[in-house]
Amino acid sequence: MPDEFWSLTMREFRLMQSGHMKMEADKRIHEWNIARTLGVFTLSPHMKKGKKLKPKDLISLPIDDKQIKTDSVEERRKKAALALKKREYLKSKKKIDG
Repeated sequence: MPDEFWSLTMREFRLMQSGHMKMEADKRIHEWNIARTLGVFTLSPHMKKGKKLKPKDLISLPIDDKQIKTDSVEERRKKAALALKKREYLKSKKKIDG
Protein backbone atom coordinates (compact mmCIF):
# COMPACT_ATOMS: atom_id res chain seq x y z
CA MET A 1 0.00 0.00 0.00
CA PRO A 2 2.72 2.59 0.78
CA ASP A 3 4.31 1.93 -2.61
CA GLU A 4 1.01 2.68 -4.31
CA PHE A 5 0.67 5.92 -2.35
CA TRP A 6 4.08 7.23 -3.34
CA SER A 7 3.52 6.39 -6.99
CA LEU A 8 0.26 8.41 -7.19
CA THR A 9 0.11 11.67 -9.05
CA MET A 10 -1.46 14.64 -7.30
CA ARG A 11 -4.55 14.31 -9.50
CA GLU A 12 -4.97 10.63 -8.63
CA PHE A 13 -4.56 11.43 -4.94
CA ARG A 14 -7.19 14.20 -5.15
CA LEU A 15 -9.59 11.86 -6.96
CA MET A 16 -9.12 9.21 -4.30
CA GLN A 17 -9.56 11.80 -1.56
CA SER A 18 -12.75 13.24 -3.08
CA GLY A 19 -14.13 9.73 -3.59
CA HIS A 20 -13.46 8.90 0.04
CA MET A 21 -15.09 12.13 1.23
CA LYS A 22 -18.16 11.45 -0.94
CA MET A 23 -18.40 7.93 0.46
CA GLU A 24 -18.26 9.27 4.03
CA ALA A 25 -20.92 11.91 3.28
CA ASP A 26 -23.17 9.26 1.70
CA LYS A 27 -22.70 7.07 4.76
CA ARG A 28 -23.68 9.95 7.08
CA ILE A 29 -26.81 10.72 5.03
CA HIS A 30 -27.76 7.03 5.09
CA GLU A 31 -27.36 6.90 8.87
CA TRP A 32 -29.55 9.99 9.29
CA ASN A 33 -32.17 8.43 7.01
CA ILE A 34 -32.21 5.35 9.24
CA ALA A 35 -32.50 7.49 12.39
CA ARG A 36 -35.42 9.53 11.09
CA THR A 37 -37.20 6.44 9.76
CA LEU A 38 -36.90 4.80 13.16
CA GLY A 39 -38.25 7.99 14.70
CA VAL A 40 -41.31 7.81 12.42
CA PHE A 41 -41.89 4.17 13.36
CA THR A 42 -41.63 5.08 17.03
CA LEU A 43 -44.06 8.01 16.81
CA SER A 44 -46.60 6.48 14.40
CA PRO A 45 -48.62 4.57 17.03
CA HIS A 46 -49.08 7.80 18.99
CA MET A 47 -50.42 9.85 16.07
CA LYS A 48 -54.11 10.59 15.56
CA LYS A 49 -55.99 8.23 13.25
CA GLY A 50 -55.57 9.17 9.62
CA LYS A 51 -52.54 11.37 10.34
CA LYS A 52 -49.38 10.11 8.68
CA LEU A 53 -45.90 11.24 9.53
CA LYS A 54 -43.16 11.13 6.91
CA PRO A 55 -39.45 10.99 7.64
CA LYS A 56 -39.03 14.33 5.84
CA ASP A 57 -41.49 15.89 8.30
CA LEU A 58 -39.52 14.66 11.29
CA ILE A 59 -36.01 15.69 10.27
CA SER A 60 -35.23 17.61 7.11
CA LEU A 61 -32.00 16.65 5.39
CA PRO A 62 -30.20 18.63 2.67
CA ILE A 63 -30.63 15.74 0.28
CA ASP A 64 -34.44 15.96 0.47
CA ASP A 65 -34.61 19.11 -1.66
CA LYS A 66 -32.07 18.10 -4.25
CA GLN A 67 -32.53 15.84 -7.20
CA ILE A 68 -29.12 14.25 -7.29
CA LYS A 69 -28.01 12.39 -10.36
CA THR A 70 -25.50 9.80 -9.23
CA ASP A 71 -23.63 7.25 -11.23
CA SER A 72 -24.50 3.68 -10.50
CA VAL A 73 -21.93 1.54 -8.77
CA GLU A 74 -21.31 -0.30 -12.02
CA GLU A 75 -20.56 2.97 -13.84
CA ARG A 76 -18.15 4.02 -11.08
CA ARG A 77 -16.36 0.67 -11.32
CA LYS A 78 -16.02 1.02 -15.10
CA LYS A 79 -14.58 4.53 -14.72
CA ALA A 80 -12.14 3.35 -12.04
CA ALA A 81 -11.04 0.37 -14.16
CA LEU A 82 -10.51 2.64 -17.16
CA ALA A 83 -8.46 5.08 -15.06
CA LEU A 84 -6.35 2.20 -13.73
CA LYS A 85 -5.69 0.86 -17.23
CA LYS A 86 -4.75 4.33 -18.42
CA ARG A 87 -2.37 4.74 -15.48
CA GLU A 88 -0.74 1.36 -16.13
CA TYR A 89 -0.41 2.20 -19.82
CA LEU A 90 1.26 5.52 -19.03
CA LYS A 91 3.60 3.83 -16.53
CA SER A 92 4.62 1.19 -19.08
CA LYS A 93 5.14 3.84 -21.74
CA LYS A 94 7.29 5.84 -19.34
CA LYS A 95 9.46 2.77 -18.66
CA ILE A 96 9.89 2.12 -22.38
CA ASP A 97 10.71 5.75 -23.20
CA GLY A 98 12.78 6.43 -20.09
